[in-house]
Amino acid sequence: MICGKDAEAWDYIQIFFWLCTCQEMDLDQLDVNPRVIAAIKRANLKSVREIFNLSQSDLQRVTKLSSVDVQYLLKTISSAVRKKHVLTALQLFKDKNQRRKLSLGCPVLDGFLQGGIPLTGITEIAGESSAGKTQIALQLALSIQYPYKYGGLESGAVYICTEDAFPNKRLQQLIQQQANLRDDVPPIVVQKIKFGNRIFVEHTADLDAFRNCITNRIGILLSRGMVRLIIVDSIAALFRCEFGAKDSVLKAKYLLMFGAKLHELSSQFQIPIVCINQVTDTMDTAGRAVHSPSCTAQRVAPALGITWSNQLLMRLMASRTVHFTQTANDAHQHNRGALRTLRVIFAPHLPQTSCQYTINLEGVRGIKEDILAGL
Repeated sequence: MICGKDAEAWDYIQIFFWLCTCQEMDLDQLDVNPRVIAAIKRANLKSVREIFNLSQSDLQRVTKLSSVDVQYLLKTISSAVRKKHVLTALQLFKDKNQRRKLSLGCPVLDGFLQGGIPLTGITEIAGESSAGKTQIALQLALSIQYPYKYGGLESGAVYICTEDAFPNKRLQQLIQQQANLRDDVPPIVVQKIKFGNRIFVEHTADLDAFRNCITNRIGILLSRGMVRLIIVDSIAALFRCEFGAKDSVLKAKYLLMFGAKLHELSSQFQIPIVCINQVTDTMDTAGRAVHSPSCTAQRVAPALGITWSNQLLMRLMASRTVHFTQTANDAHQHNRGALRTLRVIFAPHLPQTSCQYTINLEGVRGIKEDILAGL
């Protein structure tokens, strides 16, 4: 919950962003009395932004209109600006797409997330370096290409790289190992899928390139049905060097603009958006970094702050925990190495739980609790 000065600042940011991004309209096209339009023009108000910059009482004063006229004017403009229709809870419940999920390619992880990644909204996977965030993203880019009955969407993925080069070598390893990872899928089905042909890679090194990518370029692939998954790796890299401490409002504007556009694409095409995020150290009351040798998730927090957090449907935190040695029974599935943890930080349909997983040549595999107990 946001309260006090933080709430006031958040309200200001939202209003500021909305005023800056609302579309300019032809006032003559509004469904209001011509007398009202004439009064607006006499007051030298030339745009919707200028109208919404004034309070209702100020509008009455400068336009000499009645309270009823001003209320109707504001209601009409608000309806014209808002493009999307309001849905009731019952309509959302009856929508099958709200319950369909994208599989992570592992039955243990799918069970942990009650089916996988939701098909609408933005899902964030945050964590420190080497926690396995990119590995999960690559596995999702392959999983989406499977038939519906195996948890896929029979389509491709757009992978937006914002800092490092695309990990093509690792992708080719995962493609070659798909038959071993997806033992729930008949081998003939796996063989028929041309995995490498349906992953479209975009490189965006700055904010303008990223905005052009999600505003113009991706829309073409989505409208043609060539992709149904957008992966951003990573969202925090775009803001690392662009803004200083004094640029918080401008930074919030960009975050809200990107979040709004990604939500628009997700809603319009019924696709999941997966954003990889980095983390920052958490501080105690004395201003010192919190140390937790057993688990990194307890001493770090996702980057970009509350402005970005409010754009998310679901936030997952990936972390490395301890090294372990597998037993003979599970040696064919889990290699010796770091045991990783995937935690649900928040989601509307999931409790705050966690699941352990490992990363090997085949990909990302969740570990069942009974196997974990024997390690």
